[in-house]
Amino acid sequence: MNYSKAIRVARSLADISQGTLADRAEIDRSYLSLIESGKRKPSIETIERIARALKLPFHLLSLLASEEADIKRASHEQIAGLSIELTKLLIEASKDEPNEDKTIRNEPARQAEPH
Repeated sequence: MNYSKAIRVARSLADISQGTLADRAEIDRSYLSLIESGKRKPSIETIERIARALKLPFHLLSLLASEEADIKRASHEQIAGLSIELTKLLIEASKDEPNEDKTIRNEPARQAEPH
């Protein structure tokens, strides 16, 4: 499994920076950089955190990380194409969902107090 490639591709498709992804996953940016460059092998827990931060199911990130030796019956090109298209679909779907920070609350507007 090539998680470094998968994370780079998913992050690029999500159009977010390493810093943003690191913040969302609650990992150090320099550690994420080492993972993406293939210099560090992340734990399953770290991969799960990164997947959640990308709003992707863990298994989809794993599919994106799969290499030809990992998948016996399908070609590498088929798996890569499927992974990219599924990732794009999920990222677009997550953009359509209301963001918790942007949710409008049914609270009366506060008025400034006179001085």
